[in-house]
Amino acid sequence: MVQKNSLILTQHRTDVEVSTQDEWSEKLSPPDPIMQKSLFLATESFLKFLRIKKQEYCRRNKSFSKLGGWYVHRFRMSNANFLLLVNEKSLFSFIMPGMHGGNKPFFYKRFKIALGFYLDYCGVSEVSIKRALWEHSHIGFRGIDQLGHSKILEDFEKKYRDTIELSGDNPEYNLEAIIYSVNFLPNERLNGASPKTRIHKLIRNVYDGEMY
Repeated sequence: MVQKNSLILTQHRTDVEVSTQDEWSEKLSPPDPIMQKSLFLATESFLKFLRIKKQEYCRRNKSFSKLGGWYVHRFRMSNANFLLLVNEKSLFSFIMPGMHGGNKPFFYKRFKIALGFYLDYCGVSEVSIKRALWEHSHIGFRGIDQLGHSKILEDFEKKYRDTIELSGDNPEYNLEAIIYSVNFLPNERLNGASPKTRIHKLIRNVYDGEMY
C-alpha cells in the first residue's frame, strides 16, 4: 500500500490557468448560464461529496461544449479524496487530489485550472485551450443513469490506483506524470488509440476551421 505523502501530489498552480479574457474571446458572446452548460455526469459518491441535490440537476441532457461532457467520480486512497474526471468523447482524464466536500465554487475553479494545465501538458495549442475553457464557462450536474458510464469510471479508477501504487516512493513520480501515463496508454474502448491521441484528434475535428 502507498504510504501517506509518499507521492508528490502537486497542486495545480493558479499561474498555469489560461485566461480567456483576451482579444479572441471578446469576439464571442458569453455563454448563456442556463442553456449553455457543459454537462457533468456524476456518480452518487461525487454528488454526495459536493452536496449536490437532485433539484440542482441540470435539465439539459447534452453538453454545450463541443468536446462533450464529463463523467465524474470521487474515490479515496492514502487517506485522501481524489476526484476523477473522464471526457465522454475522448476518454481524456485527470484526477484532482486534496479536495474538500461541499465546495462547488472551489471545485469549478480547480477544474478549469486543471483542464487548461493538462491540455497544455499534452501538447494542445493555446488557442484550442482558450476555446475549451470558454465553452466550460458554466457547468451543470446530472446523476449517471447508464451502467456503461459507471463502468468507464470504474476502469479509470483502477488505472489510477494501479499507477499510483506502481509509483511507490519514487520522488520523481508526481501527479502530472501519473496523469500523463494513464492518458498515454492504449484503450480498448478507443480501438487501441490512447486518450492523448484521441483528444488531439477531437480538438482538430471540432475547432479547426473556426474563426479565431
